[in-house]
Amino acid sequence: MENEQNTLIETQNLILETVKFVLESSVKNQNEIKALNQKLDNLSKISQNVNNIKNQVDKLSNEIREQKNYLKQMIGNIKNENKLGIDKVVKQVSDQTSKFDKALAKMKIDSTEMMKQVNALNVKSDTVNKNMTTAENLIKLIAANQMVSRSSRLMALTSDNKAGYSDLELCRLAAESGNTDAMYKLAMMYFNGNGGTTKNREVAFEWFQKSAVNGNVNAMKMLADCHKNGWGTTANKQSAEYWVKKSKM
Repeated sequence: MENEQNTLIETQNLILETVKFVLESSVKNQNEIKALNQKLDNLSKISQNVNNIKNQVDKLSNEIREQKNYLKQMIGNIKNENKLGIDKVVKQVSDQTSKFDKALAKMKIDSTEMMKQVNALNVKSDTVNKNMTTAENLIKLIAANQMVSRSSRLMALTSDNKAGYSDLELCRLAAESGNTDAMYKLAMMYFNGNGGTTKNREVAFEWFQKSAVNGNVNAMKMLADCHKNGWGTTANKQSAEYWVKKSKM
C-alpha cells in the first residue's frame, strides 16, 4: 500500500512538473511572438518610409525629364525660326507664354515712376528716350532668354542694358525667367535680408527649392540646411539628407 501511494505521489509530481514546463514554454513563446510582431511592424514602417522616398524621387525625376523635354522642344523651335529673326521669336514668346506678362508686371516701371525719375535727376528728353529703348531691349532679352534656355544669359546683361534697374529687379526677372543662378542669388537676398529685401526665410526656402530642383548645387546645399534647421520650413532630417547626397552627385 505504501509503495502504491509513493508511486501515485511521484506520478502527480511528474504531471505538475510537465504542466509547469508547458506553461513556461507557452509564456516564452508568446513573448517571442510578440517581439517578432514588433519587428514586423518596424519593418513595415521602414518599408513605408522607403516607398515615400522613392515616390518623391520618381516625382522629381519626372519633373526633370519634363523640363529637359521642354528645353529640347524650345531649342528646336529657335533653330527653326532663326532665319526669321529675333523680333519674330520675341513676338512668339509674348503670344505663347504668360511668363512674359508676369515679368513685365514685376518691372515696376510705369509712366508715373519714370516721370519722378526724370524730375529728380533732371534728365533730358533724349535720356528718357534712351531709357525707354533700354527697357524695350531688356524685355526682348528676357523673352529671348526664356526661349533659348534657362541659362545665365540674362545675368550677363551689359551695364547699358541695366540702366534704371536695381540688382534686385534684374535678379528677380532673371529668376522668374528660369535662371537657376538668379534663383539662388534671390533666395540668398531674402535669406539674409539684404539687396533691398526684408529677411524672409519662407520666401528664401521657395527660391532655394526652385533652384535646387533645376540643378543648382549651391541651392541644394542651402536647401539641405533649411530642412535640417527648420529655416523657412518644417525640419525634416530625411529631406536634409536627400539634398546633401544630391549635391554630391
